[in-house]
Order: sequence, then structure tokens, then C-alpha cells
Amino acid sequence: MHANWKQMLVSPEKVIEKITPGMRIFIGTGVSEPLTLFKHLKDTNGGNLTDLDVFQLVSLGDAISIQERHSSKYRLKTFFSGWDAEEAITQGLADFIPSRYYQIPEHRNLWRGLTTIH
Repeated sequence: MHANWKQMLVSPEKVIEKITPGMRIFIGTGVSEPLTLFKHLKDTNGGNLTDLDVFQLVSLGDAISIQERHSSKYRLKTFFSGWDAEEAITQGLADFIPSRYYQIPEHRNLWRGLTTIH
């Protein structure tokens, strides 16, 4: 770990400024799930926050709530149909990518142009 990790911190506003329409974003899972950042993304109404593809392996928190999944800002794409994603997938509000975890790196086309946020 870097000794000066606090100098590496970036505010949610700065991260959101860097997002462009149509961007493909991978958000962390479990303890790396960016709850504060995703709350800001949901609450911000910038013109750059449209048509985003948000990828997540598994959600253990509430970064992406079922109520906002129909948003024009983003569409969830997940590798895990548990938690309440199953309801969103069934309703057509989220996309399920069926895959075994060991197969995920094989989805090379999926990872092109992907921005990671954690």
C-alpha cells in the first residue's frame, strides 16, 4: 500500500466529470463496491451521464438499487443473478451475462473500452 494513499483520493465530483455518454464502467464488488461514488452518480443530473453500461460481478451492497435500474443514465450488466438483480433481470431492467467465474476473462470483447471504478 502506498504511504501517501490520501493523496491518491479523488472526489466523486471529479470522477463524474470524467464520465462520458455511452461509457462502459466496471464497478468493484464486495468491499470495493464504490457506494459513495455511485450515490453521487445517481444523484447528479449531468448531461454526460447518459447511456452508461455498468458492469458488476456481484453486488453485496446497495450501490445499484432496484428502483433506479430503469434509469436512462445506466443499464446494469451482471454476472450474478442473485440478490435483487434477479427481479431486475426478469423485468428486463438489467442484463444477465451467464458465465462461470473462471470464464469471465475469456470475454475479451466485453472488456474492450471498459473503465474500472473501485
